[in-house]
Amino acid sequence: MSKFKKPQQRTLDSIEAGLSGFSYKPSGFAKQFREVCDSLIPDSIFDDLYSDRGRPALSPSILTRLLLLELRDGRSDEQIVEDLCCDVRVRYMCDFGFDHKPIHPTTLVHHRLRLLDGTIRRDEIAKIKEEGFKEKDSPLQDVFDALKQAAIKLGLLDPERAQLIDSTAILGRAAVMDTYTLIWTGIRDTLKQCVDSSAEGSTELIAKLRRQDYLLKDITKPKIDWENDAVRLELLRELVADAAQIAEAGLSLEDKELQGLLTQLSGLVAQDVVTGKSGLPEIKDGVTSGRQVSTVDTEMRHGRKSKSRKFNGYKGTITADPESELITGVHVMGGNEHDSLAVVPIIEQQVESKTTPTALIGDRAYAAEEPRHEAMALGVAVVTKSNSASTQSEFGKSNFHIDVPSSTVTCPMGRIISITGKSVTFSGSGCRECPHREACLGKGGKRTIKIRDRETLQQDCPCRSKIVHRLMGFVDSPVSSHTTLSLYHYCYPYYNSSTCYTCILHARIINIPDCITLHPCSKIYFPPPPKPVDR
Repeated sequence: MSKFKKPQQRTLDSIEAGLSGFSYKPSGFAKQFREVCDSLIPDSIFDDLYSDRGRPALSPSILTRLLLLELRDGRSDEQIVEDLCCDVRVRYMCDFGFDHKPIHPTTLVHHRLRLLDGTIRRDEIAKIKEEGFKEKDSPLQDVFDALKQAAIKLGLLDPERAQLIDSTAILGRAAVMDTYTLIWTGIRDTLKQCVDSSAEGSTELIAKLRRQDYLLKDITKPKIDWENDAVRLELLRELVADAAQIAEAGLSLEDKELQGLLTQLSGLVAQDVVTGKSGLPEIKDGVTSGRQVSTVDTEMRHGRKSKSRKFNGYKGTITADPESELITGVHVMGGNEHDSLAVVPIIEQQVESKTTPTALIGDRAYAAEEPRHEAMALGVAVVTKSNSASTQSEFGKSNFHIDVPSSTVTCPMGRIISITGKSVTFSGSGCRECPHREACLGKGGKRTIKIRDRETLQQDCPCRSKIVHRLMGFVDSPVSSHTTLSLYHYCYPYYNSSTCYTCILHARIINIPDCITLHPCSKIYFPPPPKPVDR
């Protein structure tokens, strides 16, 4: 499909001519949305996504505007296309003339793939997933960066200013499966692929299995007496035996997709099943770290935002400017990942767009050593609240002076001990005369101070705490409200990359009206977007 070439000459069928009798408020959303999109997402910014040959493509700018309006209004592909045909306001915002050919809803599906992966070819998309999807390499990131550059030109965003970082839970759309259903559906999917790749061998394999209901239609779960423990245990042993039989038979086949399903099946068995004392399979106690919870969405995971708040899906992390509240970065990861693991990827995104902040301010979830050390290597300081006061607040770790260069620890009363390992212990004769011995050492008669690998990053600076407490209200207000709005309620179903697409696109939807609100005028000037980068 070749690049779209917009006609230079307007006709009487253009949307402006057709709406010449209508008046739009200069401050209205339709007028401002049209002006912003005309400047920020012209067709030329998508040229790298199309070739120089083939039939002309539909305007990618119009398709992108439809995706933005679709998310804004909570419409489906079919509904937004119907709005484009029947609502003159949507036509005006999308610059869709009366002489334009109708758009089919599946065109939006293909455009999403182009924005996310740069192609609609299945083999190339599979290769991208195999190598690992990265938000900063997505063509959609270029469109997102264009808005940030415009905000910088308008003075709405200062790249030298510290930014806020926070995360929220994104609920997955797939159903969470129990151990029996996971293994059963894993066997079914593997058998279907085995039948497609080797019809003769699959017939013999199916005949050897203990259960014959895997490929039956209208069955999504084995029909047994689920109240009977012995029956459930027998089912588990049948499933494990059949999974082992399929894995052994599938090793000789070279189908790449089949090998991926076999790997998944092995993981599903290993994560929940162990060999009991009797030598037979049993359900494992507890939950395996990184446990797969569905065969429909293979990337969603168990997660938690607190001790009491659990969820199944993904974690979405954003960074935002504390004054303008514009979103500057988006990152999506599995629900089981720690919040701090989003710090480095989100900084790398901003390095690419040349909007790297001097510091990221967040809660204690971002105080982990390794991500903070890697962020410092990229020139960004990660600032968090002070350690919460312990029950012995007068003698908490923050009251002990840890001098890493000289390898010493000084207690509040002045006793100095050298650091020789991963911890320092205060006890014995040195603390016998201390008037605060009982309060400091406790009933055990000793006090241990743990020394982390990068202890200097954990030291609480008074000036840092003062800055954090002044800005912490922003962390709990705009960032959290934006993530709840743009990520939680508008999660695109299935897979990390698709969820990331929706998060980035909805961050753009939030930024456009924010720019209009912060810079109200009859005509907003936005600089031309950056030239597309060769991929």
